[in-house]
Amino acid sequence: MPLIDTLRLKTDLVGAGLDEKPAAAIAEALGRADTGQLATKEDLQAVKAELYRALWIQWAATMTGIGVLLTYLK
Repeated sequence: MPLIDTLRLKTDLVGAGLDEKPAAAIAEALGRADTGQLATKEDLQAVKAELYRALWIQWAATMTGIGVLLTYLK
């Protein structure tokens, strides 16, 4: 389960110009949020691999179709 570093978030928000109190409130709220449904880097890499594979299959099918069409038109 991904966790949010609330101290770093608060520090970053204050560094970006947000006042201390709102920055702390935002960091606290996000720290309590359910992050169990967030995608991890591994999740995104798996989806990327699936999409890459699907694109290759689509490309191969398209090239096969073009080859058949060109053969037919001769």
